Amino acid sequence: MVELFTHSTTDRRRSPLARYLVAALLASIADEGVRVCLVLLAVGTTGSPAIGGAMIAVLLVPHVVAAPVVGALIDRAARPRATIAMLIGGFATTLFAVAALIGRVSLWVVFALLLAGGCCGPAITAGLSGQLPGLVDAGSVPRAPPGPMQLLLAAGSPLLAGVAAVGVLSARTKAAARFER
Repeated sequence: MVELFTHSTTDRRRSPLARYLVAALLASIADEGVRVCLVLLAVGTTGSPAIGGAMIAVLLVPHVVAAPVVGALIDRAARPRATIAMLIGGFATTLFAVAALIGRVSLWVVFALLLAGGCCGPAITAGLSGQLPGLVDAGSVPRAPPGPMQLLLAAGSPLLAGVAAVGVLSARTKAAARFER
């Protein structure tokens, strides 16, 4: 079985695999959850779910187009983990900028930010997955779970979307009830 934590009494730091799993889980949840958040953000600021859909499309198209370039960048980097961290940071920064600027600047600026952030997206999916073989012993690879993050996200993403949808519907129902009075 793969050891996630060291057992030394003097060194209680997490093993590289445990750090990887935590970082990959958090980054993957953010990557999956951003789609729901973009729609809610667009509806809340512009009143249009169509703009939210366009924002998701603008974010996801570069995932496909930039994947080979990002993969080559990570493979050729002297420090691939630092490169992945930088790309994930770029992804997060553009999303924070979008949240801060939507409704205050032209939608073209928001779309340009989403395009830039979308180019960093493959580091979250394929870039992180590509680092796993270096963290697991060759003898334990067949026993390593095929995708614990994917299993968690398969259950977690729909749950998160459902909670968000209930929140939006509840807020809209309360607002409509107040308006009718």
